[in-house]
Amino acid sequence: MMPQLYLPDMDKRYLIDQIGRFVEIYDLKLKTIFDNIDTEAEDHGNNFFEKIMQNTYHPDAIDPADIAEEAMDRSIEHWDLLNHGRYVLLSSWHVALYEAFEQQLRCYLYKEISHEFRLTINHLFSRFEDQKKILILKLK
Repeated sequence: MMPQLYLPDMDKRYLIDQIGRFVEIYDLKLKTIFDNIDTEAEDHGNNFFEKIMQNTYHPDAIDPADIAEEAMDRSIEHWDLLNHGRYVLLSSWHVALYEAFEQQLRCYLYKEISHEFRLTINHLFSRFEDQKKILILKLK
């Protein structure tokens, strides 16, 4: 009979809940930072327009349409920057979520393998590839 690794239902629920709470943190704390980028970008352009019109507007020297066009360009540029920030944050959170999963797997394998071998968790797994090799050896 081939050896098997077993994860009890209680442990499964705990690990799934742990990852779920990790996702909730993103949804509650980080994702909300970028919820209103449209409004923020529009405000950025409007503030630029108002600042120029209040401080340097002279009817003979400055065309308000040129200022409005520059304000629109600045709004679009600001929105693009915020949207890229949102993308980078989401991407980095995916990496962090994967790292959390990898730590769960590392701890599970350590617990299972330490039944048969004396080892420390610090030097057991330095890379995910090592975990896969040991898991394959364990199941042979």
